[in-house]
Amino acid sequence: MNTTQSETLLCFLTCLYLYPLSHSVS
Repeated sequence: MNTTQSETLLCFLTCLYLYPLSHSVS
């Protein structure tokens, strides 16, 4: 059950990290 929470958190952090990056490239 903890794995699901960890995966969600990882996805959330990844989205936050990639969001400005993709906009910077564009």
